[in-house]
Amino acid sequence: MAIYHGTTKVAGGTTPTFITTDSISETNEYVDNKRVYVKRLTFGALLNNSLKSVAHGLDMSTRTLVRLEGIAKATTGIQFTLPYSNSATIANNISLYIDGTNVNIATGADRTSFTETFIYIYFYNN
Repeated sequence: MAIYHGTTKVAGGTTPTFITTDSISETNEYVDNKRVYVKRLTFGALLNNSLKSVAHGLDMSTRTLVRLEGIAKATTGIQFTLPYSNSATIANNISLYIDGTNVNIATGADRTSFTETFIYIYFYNN
């Protein structure tokens, strides 16, 4: 499955799933015979060496997370997939995780030039 933001491919393989709004969409994937859904979350700008949390609006007690990924775009044209790992300078890492209420991104350095961030939450209903 390929994930597109508008017409730009941002993740995945060859079968397209077009996500244009912050809503829940069906995918062509199944886990244990349960359809996998994806929700796009517009996250906004990243922070300077800090944690940012944005409510995802999902009841995770009735869903199982399949994967969590994202893309961050800088005003300079640089784009990172999230989470981002830099083995040369650990402080440059960007962590991405989900809890019962929020999607959380922690930056270890100044990432304020990344002004456009989208998160993709893949899950199935229990």
